[in-house]
Amino acid sequence: MRIGILTFHRSINYGAYMQCVALSHEIQKRFPEDSVEVVDYSSAKMEKNYRVKFNKSMVKRPMEFSRRIKRKRIFRDSLKYLPLSDKQIIEDTCENAFDYIKSKYDVIVVGSDAVWNWIKRGFPNPYLLDMGKTDVMKFSYAASAFGMGMEHVTEERRKKFGRSLEDFKFIGVRDEYTEELVRYCAPETKVDFTCDPTAFLDLDYVLELLGTTKEEYKEKIYKKYRIPKNKRLICTMGTTTALVKRLKAEFGNTHTVISVFSNTGAEDVYMYDLDPLEWSLLFGICDITLTNFFHGTLLSLRNSTPVIGLDFTKFGADHKGKIEDVLCRMDMRDCFFRLSEGLADNWDSVIKKTRELLDCEGIRGIIDNNRRCLVYSNESFFDALADALGRKNKKTEAPEIIKRKKDGGFDYSAIKCMGCMLCAEKCPKDAISIEKKKGYYIPAVDNEKCVRCGLCNKICPVNAPQKSDEPKQIYALRDKNETDLMNSSSGGAVGLMAKAFFEAGGSVSGVAYNERMRPVHKVVRSIEEFADLRGSKYVQSSMGDIYTELEAELEKAVPVLATGTPCQIAAIKAYFGDKYDNLYTLDLICHGVQSPVVFEEYIKQLEEEKGKKIVDFKFRDKTKGWKKNNVKVIFDDKSELVMTRAECEYFRYFDYLRQSCYNCHFRGFNNYADVTVGDYWGIETLTDRFNDDKGVSILLCHSEKGRELVDKIKENAKICESNLEHAIKTHRKLKKSVVMPKYRNEFFSILETKGYKAARKYQNKKTRLYNIKKNIKKMIGGK
Repeated sequence: MRIGILTFHRSINYGAYMQCVALSHEIQKRFPEDSVEVVDYSSAKMEKNYRVKFNKSMVKRPMEFSRRIKRKRIFRDSLKYLPLSDKQIIEDTCENAFDYIKSKYDVIVVGSDAVWNWIKRGFPNPYLLDMGKTDVMKFSYAASAFGMGMEHVTEERRKKFGRSLEDFKFIGVRDEYTEELVRYCAPETKVDFTCDPTAFLDLDYVLELLGTTKEEYKEKIYKKYRIPKNKRLICTMGTTTALVKRLKAEFGNTHTVISVFSNTGAEDVYMYDLDPLEWSLLFGICDITLTNFFHGTLLSLRNSTPVIGLDFTKFGADHKGKIEDVLCRMDMRDCFFRLSEGLADNWDSVIKKTRELLDCEGIRGIIDNNRRCLVYSNESFFDALADALGRKNKKTEAPEIIKRKKDGGFDYSAIKCMGCMLCAEKCPKDAISIEKKKGYYIPAVDNEKCVRCGLCNKICPVNAPQKSDEPKQIYALRDKNETDLMNSSSGGAVGLMAKAFFEAGGSVSGVAYNERMRPVHKVVRSIEEFADLRGSKYVQSSMGDIYTELEAELEKAVPVLATGTPCQIAAIKAYFGDKYDNLYTLDLICHGVQSPVVFEEYIKQLEEEKGKKIVDFKFRDKTKGWKKNNVKVIFDDKSELVMTRAECEYFRYFDYLRQSCYNCHFRGFNNYADVTVGDYWGIETLTDRFNDDKGVSILLCHSEKGRELVDKIKENAKICESNLEHAIKTHRKLKKSVVMPKYRNEFFSILETKGYKAARKYQNKKTRLYNIKKNIKKMIGGK
């Protein structure tokens, strides 16, 4: 089969070139039986834009003209490293390009990069492959329209864009802005997130193309640019003169400050004449990179080099930007800085973070261990491509996130561990224990007991292949029993299912508070006991002995319903596999889990303030309405305290989640449960049958058992069917993780080192500053 790639390979842009190298090489490596080519197409408009012209700005900088000419020649010479098609096409109409594609290729892959930004490309846009009837199978990989405001999406353009995507076999996009654009223009189209190809760039392949080794490359760079051998490198790319001057003043004794691609005039060395392959390796010989370029950020991390990301743009305030997204995935949000935060005048915070990263021993090892977080969802593309080619996807790397050491030992990754404690439960030598760290419970290994069997890595749910199976049926549902409905958080769906299981002699597991007000999983066998399980609990629960308790129930051959968050249900399924037909599973639409340590400390603080013991904490009290989201605290003297979310201090930490929640492995219908349940927010846009503010549940059935669960409760519920489009539109958490708050890591660092009171004081200060800024903005804007 013949595979063509259509992308920006001729741009005078390091990232655009290297993503093409990465993607073409990876496809060829996985499908060696097939031919892979880069379609040598570019628009006449783009070729014109890249002509080097002498302008007024160059009068004061005459060297810049010759530098640009040389750089263009270097990029054109670098095309020899790409598997280009035998024909070059330069045109704006796309007609010859489409004729060539239809005559030569069986599969065409569009991407990566901003190929769908039609404000830059206009219509017709060749990267939409709107080439009429054809047998060529169309794919996109990490395509993007980022940088184009939605105000440019006229009704005519929306229809054109939507029609163009209808016959794509697979649509992979790089950012959430493009996902929203695709869903707006083509609501019925399935969209997948795919990582930028440079995240899996094969650096050994780059060295092979250059015919060198890493040591030889470093020696060549130092010699070419006359860098003293006793100096180390700080790389800047797209920064400012003020920052470069500060870097030289602070670190000039030990480091040479270099600039790549664009110069400020203040750097020690300006490397304007690197070819793209050399550029991709440069980050690997630097101690740190400071950049506002996405690919500069990504390739620094690919080289295991620490990076500080700088954002000088205002676009995308409602979306997480590309650099911010990359650093959040690496749990490095504190290495991201915005110009709007006053950095142009005061670079102290950036310098402080630079020094911290330079002084951090083992930082490259930490980045290397977590770097696989950058390679996400690409397997869905390669699986789809394999199906189209009639081949097997030859995966190049095991999808393990909690990495297996060469000796088979346990290697914990805070980025992905979701706290199910299955590794501790399954360890045959009891070598894994649980400890508190930065607000959460995490596994810790005793190397004296560990025998390197590798079972912990094998059983970990995060290491299981990701699924993307859309739900089979979707319903809106409410319990007809008014009392049970008002005691539930939403529509009472879980309570109805629990009743059905108890009537059949079965049992149900869920989360209840223990005597110390800690949320733990437990098994109950009657509707009276189930009262402890009712209601949402916005804090991570302990799995405790739930695995063995469930096993004891299942051995009785009675029906058992296990409930929990998606990751907890994945762990339960990993523990039992397909051994028991009487096991039913239900997971919840999950925001992410808050810290049990913070909740425990908040409870203590509240008890001290009120002088009495708390016996129940209802996060969702519906006395004044389902949508009010009031909190009710019940004390041992039966007195009650009702608060709004704004009044409840605990909700200031609501988005301070476990690290893994910010890039949740179980979003996007990677469900292991039979049915998913949550609040049906936005139900009024589907039907007016539930418009009394008493609550309604959404149910998403993923299996035949899920359908069976719904059938068990239909008679006792008010129910109506819904659809996937409406469910996704009203429940972003089905597909997207929460963005990590800026101060999250600092809060937990203070919590761990100085305690809750100091962390609380820190957060209260940030909250007050936020409210002051918010009020000032309202006054200025007149809102």
